[in-house]
Amino acid sequence: MEQKCLLLYAFTTVMQFVTYASYFRGGTISWKPTGNGTEVLFSFKLRWTYGNGPGCDQSRIGQLVTGMNTSYWQCTGGCNGTLNLTNVNYICIGANRTENWEEGENTFIHTFPGIGPFVVEFTQDDWLKNSSIGGWSIGTMVYLANRSDTHLFNRSPITTAKHLYTVQYGCRTTIRIPVMDDDGDTVRCRWSTGSGCGSVCTDLPLATLDSNTCTLSFPANETPNEMYAVKVSVEDFPKLNIKFGSKVYTPKHSLSTVNLLFLVKTISVPGKCSDRPRFTVLTPAQGSTVHTDVMRNFQLSFYITDKRGITKVDISAPSGMTYTSPQTVPSTPGSVFVTTTWIPQRSQVGTHVVCALAENILGKRSEPRCINVIVKDVSPCTNEPCQRNGTCVRNGMTQNYTCQCHSGFTGAHCELGDIISQCVELTFEECIFHRFLLTSV
Repeated sequence: MEQKCLLLYAFTTVMQFVTYASYFRGGTISWKPTGNGTEVLFSFKLRWTYGNGPGCDQSRIGQLVTGMNTSYWQCTGGCNGTLNLTNVNYICIGANRTENWEEGENTFIHTFPGIGPFVVEFTQDDWLKNSSIGGWSIGTMVYLANRSDTHLFNRSPITTAKHLYTVQYGCRTTIRIPVMDDDGDTVRCRWSTGSGCGSVCTDLPLATLDSNTCTLSFPANETPNEMYAVKVSVEDFPKLNIKFGSKVYTPKHSLSTVNLLFLVKTISVPGKCSDRPRFTVLTPAQGSTVHTDVMRNFQLSFYITDKRGITKVDISAPSGMTYTSPQTVPSTPGSVFVTTTWIPQRSQVGTHVVCALAENILGKRSEPRCINVIVKDVSPCTNEPCQRNGTCVRNGMTQNYTCQCHSGFTGAHCELGDIISQCVELTFEECIFHRFLLTSV
């Protein structure tokens, strides 16, 4: 009952009709245990109108920007009152003054006093500038009970989206929300529910959401040149019955929930609905997964074609990932490619979603192409640093480890031991020779 109440408190319906420019442009948060008790690593991405966030601009991409020191991610449920966890400052990953947006992401770690459940969220009093629409929040529920299938704590699903989807007025439109789960759970999407719409709350007209594919569909024919805010909840479900803490969870019971907020804008442009940029077969398929190792150079290319010509390709990527401007594909008129390059850091182990969105000279945009990139951890125990058959025990998810040595051996790597202990591993002749060397020093 407590868990359900916390969920109702945290995840509210915000499918709102936008009549004024918004400071906030959306975002999301996810989390995973670090392996060190009840310590949890959170990852978040936020977007604002240009100049109204922490201070991201083109000159600061890749840098930490700190213009929002007094706005916080908070624990608002399960903790002893409301607890400030960290501010919402982030590493700048993109900005455009002309298009009026900035974007960044960051991580933070918090150790909880127990298994929860806990509600972590970032809330503001107003979603829109100069409007009567009520408050908004981006949040997640953290429950650190053991799962009987993995014998580990659960990890939340992961999702992302462009801060703004520009769609052609009058065209039936689908937006597939990229989702992923590191535990291999089933991931579903739903409209957020609750009482948080404020005094004005109207849906994106005739929009439907396929919960199984996380696909948003709508006709985009209500009003030209209007903007809508969308808030969905992304949940993970076990594929089989499992014991989660003290209760049995079936494939119908969600394990955790994360929020995703973004904007949709309808624009009037000429041409048929099907006349838009398209990704070619040289690009990995939508929703496909690629793997890389931490601290290894990684590259991913997107190939796009349009008979009128591509003017730009927007990339939504993790911090530290760089990408080229559109490059012409030799002997293929109207086709370009963009290559991303990244060396994932140790703090970026896990799943990331990289999305590309192309635009032609008419301002018509492609469907987003999103690829899951799984950064694999490299354990310090992989190279077997412990000698004499010692056991390597990793300290959480860090690169530190401890060697558990057999009787008679000591040292950081079990490299020290008395003559008798060392002779256990040697033949009689080797032992005599080894003893001779030691006693001759």
